[in-house]
Amino acid sequence: HLYLSDTGHVHRMNPRTDDLHWKNVMKDVNQYCWGIFIDHRRNLYCSSMHNHRVLFYPSDQNNPAPGIGTGECEPSPSSLCNPSGIYV
Repeated sequence: HLYLSDTGHVHRMNPRTDDLHWKNVMKDVNQYCWGIFIDHRRNLYCSSMHNHRVLFYPSDQNNPAPGIGTGECEPSPSSLCNPSGIYV
């Protein structure tokens, strides 16, 4: 599968099928995902650069679970500053 984030939505496409249309897998993410990662359980991780955090969306939910970062760019071990890429 290929994943794409744009304007508050995350879309998925399976290039192996004849249907090459993007399917909306997450609506109202409320964040721009500058980087996304899908783990082997199909959980989605979204690096929200301007909100200084990485959001975690369990595969069975449409709302984020607690992620990483405080939401503030500050010199603290629990803070992130403009995370743009992600690899889990």
